[in-house]
Amino acid sequence: MKLFLPVINLKKWQWLYAPSKPALGFACRTGVTSIVALYIALWMEMSSPFWAPLTVWMVSLLTPEESNAKSRWHLFGTILGTIAAVTSVVIFPQQASLFMITLAFWVSLCCFLATLLNNYRVHGMRVSAFTYALIAIDAIPNPNQAFDIAMARASYIILAIILQKTATSICVGGQRTIQIQWLQDNLDQAISKTCFVLSSFFKGNISILEDNKNIFSIFYKLNQQSEFTDMAIAPHSHLGAHGRMILAIANNILFKTFCLQKLAPTRNTNNTIQDLPKKAAIFFTELPDLIKSNTNVNDTLKRIKEVRNNIYKQLLKTAEFLLNLQDKTISKEELLFAELSIVYDSLSHLEYMFIQLNNHTKSKKATYYNYRINTYRNLRKSLSNGLRVFISIILASIIWQVTAWSNGMLFVMYVAIICAITSIADRPAKAAKHYLNGAVYAILSIFLINFILIPPVSNFEILTIIVLPFMFIAGLASCNPAIALTGIAYNFLFSVLISYNNQSRINEITYFNLCLALICAIIFTWLMCRLIFPINDTKEYCFTCKQMILNLSNLPNKYILPSTQKWIDQQISNLVYLIDDTKNLPKENQNIYFYGAQSIILTGVQIIQIRIFLQQEKNLPVELKNILNSLLYQIHILPKLLNTQSIDKDYQRFKEFLVKDENAYLKQTLLPILSSICIIKSQLNSYKKFIKLFSLSQKKYFKL
Repeated sequence: MKLFLPVINLKKWQWLYAPSKPALGFACRTGVTSIVALYIALWMEMSSPFWAPLTVWMVSLLTPEESNAKSRWHLFGTILGTIAAVTSVVIFPQQASLFMITLAFWVSLCCFLATLLNNYRVHGMRVSAFTYALIAIDAIPNPNQAFDIAMARASYIILAIILQKTATSICVGGQRTIQIQWLQDNLDQAISKTCFVLSSFFKGNISILEDNKNIFSIFYKLNQQSEFTDMAIAPHSHLGAHGRMILAIANNILFKTFCLQKLAPTRNTNNTIQDLPKKAAIFFTELPDLIKSNTNVNDTLKRIKEVRNNIYKQLLKTAEFLLNLQDKTISKEELLFAELSIVYDSLSHLEYMFIQLNNHTKSKKATYYNYRINTYRNLRKSLSNGLRVFISIILASIIWQVTAWSNGMLFVMYVAIICAITSIADRPAKAAKHYLNGAVYAILSIFLINFILIPPVSNFEILTIIVLPFMFIAGLASCNPAIALTGIAYNFLFSVLISYNNQSRINEITYFNLCLALICAIIFTWLMCRLIFPINDTKEYCFTCKQMILNLSNLPNKYILPSTQKWIDQQISNLVYLIDDTKNLPKENQNIYFYGAQSIILTGVQIIQIRIFLQQEKNLPVELKNILNSLLYQIHILPKLLNTQSIDKDYQRFKEFLVKDENAYLKQTLLPILSSICIIKSQLNSYKKFIKLFSLSQKKYFKL
């Protein structure tokens, strides 16, 4: 006889029985701090003391810099929301419909702005939204108390922030040294992984690139997190900026290597070209050790310059051959020339990266050098989120008014809060579902505490023993990425539902009314996310593709021309989201989108270089200017017509101009332009596949 026993996946619960040291420290530090905040709030006899421990959990994070940043923006959002709430209550004290429209407008505006920001500026807008909802809705029964309610909320938040900052300062010290080491270690890991991928590629392992597409996401997240390193080190410190510059250059080199993979294999009798992959593989294998030792900077730079000079000589020879080539179809030599141009440009960036890394590790003096973080912005998604939140709050208000629900005010307040929290997530419906799970766990836990454990309690010490384990477990859950949203929702609702108070305990009717309003609000918000402007992978990658195509199409006529590095950073942030949104497509389609996006980025770099050349060289022959302007125009209209023949004609006209022109200096000056045109031609095939697949699969989104 076989016994069928339930199989328990113990690894799934490892966050609980074997937590990491940072998670354990976070849970203990934040749990104790929240208890202290609650004690002070009760001792001061505040009207709603549960907001003090709640705020501690809201602003606490693993590292002090993140907590400080979140605290600062939490305070900013509180002040902004408080001012807006008091103002609206004063303006519309007896106008319920206008008041609800104002509430919906403010919360939706904050959600719209939040999706256009990064890091904890997002949290500031979110806090502004639900602070407005809390103060304004609480003041509905008695508008004259709006100011008192606002001051009470501000008192809780200031108390919690002071305690949180004190606790992190006591528990975690020496952050300047720790953060410098953190940045150094993460840069070393990022560079080491990049070097491993590049060395494996040049050794002949072509699949290594496709298996490591997520490296762009790693760079993007590390780039965003480096902001907190700047906060820990010093004002105007150059270390974080140098680190971001190094990541940007590594990104640059890596994406160009992906482009090299798509070029047809080229062979040449020249020893430099034959030995280049082998030399590159050896160099990238040794590079992490060279960076860590940082003793042979000049020798390393000499090696890079030597290879660059050899590549440049081969570029000159290949250019001479191309000018005499009569075949008008794309040739092996054109692909070789494009490949050599990409390698030469990558070596220039590698040299600059090594210089930046040397400055980052050696220089101790603070400078005003700065390299800004690029943030992914999706305007369509932001507008959709804002409109969804506005409609949700208006519908919730109508439900309250039509049903005359006695707790409808709580329902509307919770809808506004949950909308403000979930709308900034990449997938609001999924976030609402996680919050529903957290709410269910919180309701069950609080039922046990409110009606079984707390009734016999008569002093604060016993209360601490009862609630602290629940807080501790919630803190551990918040540090586990798989259930982080559920843990955060639990932390948020735990203090609200337990309703600590000096004078009374929550009764059954109040508890069930709170729970009913909360569950209805979360389910209502989830339905709104599913029904009104639903966000899915198809819409997201369609928008990203359209945005990248339009960015390239507008680049030839863009009034303010971005720098090459800024263009790459902006488009790679789009690429990171495109990779994530297309992960459920067939692999062939994933590759078409991925390499098409790569071709857009590389083509854009060449357009910028051509435009900069036209701006700098004022005395060019009119014929040459006409050729280059015609080429830029063809790129501008390419997405609509997909006609590459005109680009080929401009390329042939450019070659003919170089052949008949006898000015040797001008020919040498035009060599980078010839490289740019050849690179553009080499990317057209991937670009056309990208546009065709996009336009055929999602015609309703493709309106350029």
